[in-house]
Amino acid sequence: MKHRAQILVIRGLLLGALFGSGYGQPVTSNSLASRVAEVFAANCFSCHNRIDRKGGLNLQIYEALMRGGDRGPELTPGVPEESRLLLLVEGFEEPMMPQGGTLLDEEIDLIREWIEAGALPWVGDLSEINLRRVPEIRVKAPVQADSTSLRFSPDGKWLAVGEYRTVRLIDSGSREVVRELKEPVEAVQALAFSPDGKWLIAAGGQPARYGE
Repeated sequence: MKHRAQILVIRGLLLGALFGSGYGQPVTSNSLASRVAEVFAANCFSCHNRIDRKGGLNLQIYEALMRGGDRGPELTPGVPEESRLLLLVEGFEEPMMPQGGTLLDEEIDLIREWIEAGALPWVGDLSEINLRRVPEIRVKAPVQADSTSLRFSPDGKWLAVGEYRTVRLIDSGSREVVRELKEPVEAVQALAFSPDGKWLIAAGGQPARYGE
């Protein structure tokens, strides 16, 4: 119970900072749709937006949510038991969402109530709400992503370094980066050169979910 209380306080502070002033709020502060939008913004938006559409699902705006993802519609307004989004957060379908955590019982009940009431829309863009409430923090020093994989070419001339969304090709003699490949969409977990050194293979994605 102690840990749960701490989580409630932390989330309460976060949502207060994001929505407390009312500026950029989706609809009225006491509306059901607005409260559900707050839950999505705090827990789901980072993985389900117009750029990172995990499972093809974009939660950035209401209309995109209602279109659904790779498996089709995620909601059946008025019927919670047939709404895959609710089944995922409840843990009745896999993978359980949100990834790396769980919603509070109160948050799940709120989503269920919203769907039962017809899943009425909120107004606005969740990314705009988050950006307006989070202060801009400028980086004062160069940032280097973590290296998640390494591989030398067969002749030892090149060193490939896998990072988040990037593979850097380094001249092992001069130690200079000669090329950066930006094609990957997630962390590069493994690298391999072909025996003749002409091809570089990169593998990544999220374990047990999807890969490329």
